[in-house]
Amino acid sequence: MVHDGLMTLDHTRPTTFADYVASQIRAEMGRLRLDVPSLTEALAAGLPKPLKAGAVRARFRGEHPFSLNEVQVIAPWLGVPLSTLLGGYDVATEVAS
Repeated sequence: MVHDGLMTLDHTRPTTFADYVASQIRAEMGRLRLDVPSLTEALAAGLPKPLKAGAVRARFRGEHPFSLNEVQVIAPWLGVPLSTLLGGYDVATEVAS
């Protein structure tokens, strides 16, 4: 989505569980005013095989899903329990779609 020459993310309605998790990560990062380079560093420190910056950006934008191992690193970095990032998704909504 482009508005006035700037790209904006339209993630108001996550349609899959992966979209939901990515939106929760973006929301927590926004509340803490954290940026994608910081996320990249956190994942590099916590994963056995670090992701390239482009791969992290793609996950942040919802183009590729975060793995469970990545989410397990991200939750404590954000200072939230895994349930904050993974809980609250209504599976019935996805199945009905």
